[in-house]
Amino acid sequence: MEAIIIAIIVGIIGAMANKKKLEKSKSNKPIPNPRSLFGEMQKTIEENIKKLSPEMVSDPAPKMNNDDFVYRDEELDAEIQADRLKIQEEYYEKKLEQINHQVDNIKKREHLSLISDGDDLVKGIILAEILGPPRAKKPYKRN
Repeated sequence: MEAIIIAIIVGIIGAMANKKKLEKSKSNKPIPNPRSLFGEMQKTIEENIKKLSPEMVSDPAPKMNNDDFVYRDEELDAEIQADRLKIQEEYYEKKLEQINHQVDNIKKREHLSLISDGDDLVKGIILAEILGPPRAKKPYKRN
């Protein structure tokens, strides 16, 4: 009983200590001013743009036809589909190997069974009659 009370007191003290640590860590974190960061970035970008020559800024990139995009998309789709099919093929080959292994194990078990042919079955019935209790103690049931 005393051990339980001591454990509860230690738990309460530990919880209070953790709360104080969290409060200290929250108060010590500096909060950066996001406006100053974005303002500095904006200024540097504007300076870089001014440094560039007017020819580079006004010269647009060559335009591509929509047919080129469609063709590239079709190529990418075909590559992705081929990769998926390869992965599926590997998966099913592994499954087939596992199933073939299981079938081989089952066939081996069938060959190792105790009674493999009819002669052994007949011998087993005869031995059961010989070694079992006499018919007087175990008569046939009549319907």
